[in-house]
Amino acid sequence: MKNKLTDGEILSNVIDVLGVSVTSFTEKLGYKTTRSIYLIINNETSLKKSLCYKIVEQYPLININYLLMGESPIKINKSESIGQSNVLGNDEKPSLETMPKDIRDIKNILQHILEKMD
Repeated sequence: MKNKLTDGEILSNVIDVLGVSVTSFTEKLGYKTTRSIYLIINNETSLKKSLCYKIVEQYPLININYLLMGESPIKINKSESIGQSNVLGNDEKPSLETMPKDIRDIKNILQHILEKMD
């Protein structure tokens, strides 16, 4: 049977996968000091849901299920992150700039056709 990861291990793994320092991770989340993050890493306090959501908001490719339950993978792909954002209630809709190149090409073709019709 597999041992459950501690909150400290989960948060440490996320920071490692992101390839950022604890300081830059903390700053991006809007904290003034690293104390609260180190308390979690050292298993002195737990990883709260609100922090998990904040992490996913700032790092949308991080899997919320990994943060909440330790379920792999740590990182998800872009299309999965859009679905995750929708489930979490993120109002940000994908724009054409975030879509694959093929969809932008279709948009350009349609614009060209419309211009010819004018």
